[in-house]
Amino acid sequence: MVGLRFDAAAARVVGIRAMSDVGGAQEDLNADLVVDSSGATSRVPSWLEDAGFGVPPMERVRIDVAYATRLYRRLDSDVPPQAYAIAPDPPANLAGGTMFPI
Repeated sequence: MVGLRFDAAAARVVGIRAMSDVGGAQEDLNADLVVDSSGATSRVPSWLEDAGFGVPPMERVRIDVAYATRLYRRLDSDVPPQAYAIAPDPPANLAGGTMFPI
């Protein structure tokens, strides 16, 4: 998304301006609802302010998610090279993980 589209008469957002993956051409897309999930780097607040709507209030939600990664050398005698997933079982066990062969 490279911008929002506004209906000045109705004072509302009516779509987005997007950049095509092919050739980088910009195109306008109409929408009844626009959801921005780009996080802290979002340009939507500044686009809304520039259009005269003001900066929307911000709410932060702490989610307590951590991420780690590591490479391990697999020996031929180890388990077969396939993907594994360990799902959490809340509330007793909140940790989960995945393992993929490279």
